[in-house]
Amino acid sequence: MERLIRFDGKVVAVLPDGRYRVRFSNDHEITSDAARPAEAARLEIGEGITVEISPVDMTTGRLVFMHAEDKPAEDK
Repeated sequence: MERLIRFDGKVVAVLPDGRYRVRFSNDHEITSDAARPAEAARLEIGEGITVEISPVDMTTGRLVFMHAEDKPAEDK
């Protein structure tokens, strides 16, 4: 059984089919998806998330946590 690695990042692009691009603090970007499609529908650019990544394939991941405190401010 392989161990998954968790990283915190920010959503930089919302892609079709419930996928999105995530950038980490070291500027590495991956493509990620959500375990549940409803989560992906709520993600916005700039939102902070935590993803799990397999050490075998460091190019894709899966959303495991959305950081409410990192949600972009809405325009008023």
